[in-house]
Amino acid sequence: MALPSAVTVGSLVLVAVAGVGLVAVSSSANDAPSDERGDQAKQQPRTPTPSAHTGGGDREKSGRADTPDRQDRTKRERPQPTRPEVEIFNSTGVSGLAADLAAELQTEGWRVPVTDNWYGDIPADTVYFQPGAQRAARDLARELGMTRIRPADTPMSDERLTVILTEV
Repeated sequence: MALPSAVTVGSLVLVAVAGVGLVAVSSSANDAPSDERGDQAKQQPRTPTPSAHTGGGDREKSGRADTPDRQDRTKRERPQPTRPEVEIFNSTGVSGLAADLAAELQTEGWRVPVTDNWYGDIPADTVYFQPGAQRAARDLARELGMTRIRPADTPMSDERLTVILTEV
């Protein structure tokens, strides 16, 4: 039996080395962090995602990868819902209570363009809401530690949440 020539053996070795190099290059290209993620992504280990050579053919056909990184970017890019404005009324004998609460809420991202006194009988601290703003009213009441939430009534604003502070 004849032994393969040196040219044949050399060619086979060259093809094998090229194949290993191609796999190494494509693997490191997939593992390289994107410039969009910055230095933070370089420090975090990546989770494996399907690729064309591991059965992820559908992903390749669609032209996009639903990787955790893409999902995180999508969440960050969504605009945050805007909070409705709040007006705060003081129905207590404590001067400046509405203004103090307004300052606190503004540091939490609420817009409070109106503070004033309230004259009338309100049984407990209450957040009043206009139609469609009940969820925001619940969020605000929870943040303030209030439990009483009611639909707005005349003469309350039909555009803003209304908070009335009482002495109870």
